[in-house]
Amino acid sequence: MNQRLAQIAIVVNDYDEAIAFYTQKLNFILIEDTVLSETKRWVVVKPAGEGGCNILLAKAANEEQRSRIGNQTGGRVFLFMHTDDLKRDYENMLANNIEFVRQPSEEAYGTVAVFKDLYGNLWDLIQQKEKMTEFNFSPFPQLSTERLLLRSVQTTDANEIFLLRSDDKVNKYIDRPKAKTIEDATQFIEKMLNNIKNNQCLWWAVTLKTESVLAGAFLLWNINKENATAEIGYELLPAYHGKGIAQEAMQAVLKFGFDSLKFNSIAAVVHKENISSIKILERNNFELKGEIESNVLEYILLAKDFNRN
Repeated sequence: MNQRLAQIAIVVNDYDEAIAFYTQKLNFILIEDTVLSETKRWVVVKPAGEGGCNILLAKAANEEQRSRIGNQTGGRVFLFMHTDDLKRDYENMLANNIEFVRQPSEEAYGTVAVFKDLYGNLWDLIQQKEKMTEFNFSPFPQLSTERLLLRSVQTTDANEIFLLRSDDKVNKYIDRPKAKTIEDATQFIEKMLNNIKNNQCLWWAVTLKTESVLAGAFLLWNINKENATAEIGYELLPAYHGKGIAQEAMQAVLKFGFDSLKFNSIAAVVHKENISSIKILERNNFELKGEIESNVLEYILLAKDFNRN
């Protein structure tokens, strides 16, 4: 079975004023304007773009039909128009004196604004969020910067992972049990590699290109496919602090998350006394969302606010 909705009728007061509104104010295309009788015309318009449903502009023929003009759905939003650039259309419509009853806002499904047509019918103007591609982290996405190579953590990194997960300075603001043995670190690596295999997270070993030893690690996890969001985590061994490594690696991971994985936002959770970590987040345009528990802050970076320079 192959069915589709071809067009929908909007009751109008006058053909020509309706045509002028839709073609001049909303930049719709006039598909047909055929005279059927002295009082009736067949007028069809459609939004610019491919596919979709046409609109029949039907002039009210009696009092009952005239009573429906501008309120075909009893005050609810009547029609839903999708766009590839809401900001562009919003600004153009404002310039054409279109009245918006709801300003653009971010919803789980995308960005939406509500406007009135010339008679008062309510329309949703929607820019949908891009659908995320299905994750497949095999082969592992290796990242490269001027000084750094971000590769997959391997069991051969167990000594450095043990240091990260046992060092007092590194773990001062992280709520997790410390590793007590190399075996603890090896088991953790194996667990994370299994999560990567199942496309649940990405965990990079940060290394300088001049040496192969792991200097730290970056993580994208808590991935939500439906809302296209993730959380970032990061840690460096003390010997590599204060050298700009975290910032350089952060830029590479964020760029991959937004450009390749198409995340809408990336969150970070940090202890409020971890000033150095907070400075890195703020330097990368993360904004404080709030305190999610005692002494723990959540920061958010939206894709549109990511600075790729």
